[in-house]
Amino acid sequence: MSNINPNCDGTHCRHGYKEVRKYPSSGGDDLYLCLPCFANENMHRHNRAKETGSSEDCPQISWSTAEVVYDKHGKPFDGEAAVRQGIVEYHQNGDGGDDD
Repeated sequence: MSNINPNCDGTHCRHGYKEVRKYPSSGGDDLYLCLPCFANENMHRHNRAKETGSSEDCPQISWSTAEVVYDKHGKPFDGEAAVRQGIVEYHQNGDGGDDD
């Protein structure tokens, strides 16, 4: 299968998954993976740990805690800008809720 997401290092991409997060590697060559490729890497590590009987040699990484590299639109992620935008939206809505 060809890589659908040009920002992703994996080969299990699916249409609609533009966000990419960093999957740290013990060898120093981090992977940048979309959600389907990220899940595939975790499954590969899970199966490898079962084969070897040593889960500490094949740690899995949580998508929710992985560093965002490209946002949901496929654009480079700027964490500081995202925080600033969140603060602006919070103050525009008063308590963070939608007051319209």
